[in-house]
Amino acid sequence: MKTEPTISIQDEVAKIHVQYGTTEMANYRIEKLLEKYIEQSSPKIKQLEWVEVWEGYEDARTPFGHYVVRPSIDNKIFLMIDLRKGIQPYSTLNEAKAEAQRDFEKRIKECLE
Repeated sequence: MKTEPTISIQDEVAKIHVQYGTTEMANYRIEKLLEKYIEQSSPKIKQLEWVEVWEGYEDARTPFGHYVVRPSIDNKIFLMIDLRKGIQPYSTLNEAKAEAQRDFEKRIKECLE
């Protein structure tokens, strides 16, 4: 696992204050520093990979479970099937996939806490 070099935020803030004093520019630089730190410490979670298993049925398998989206009998509503949550109706295929992605990301973040 690749690790990023660590930075001392306190040291970096002190350098900014030496260079810019207590000006608006200093505040801006500190804000950007903190955004960079937050970005570096937040894991990037990959997108689910959907595979069409048969016409209209798409599947995404993860270490946490199995997501399936499919049309309803009348082909108007798509459903996300998750054994933990059961069948849930959605208006569109994209809406169902987006909910599956949110659920997947939530489960990963729970493991990291």
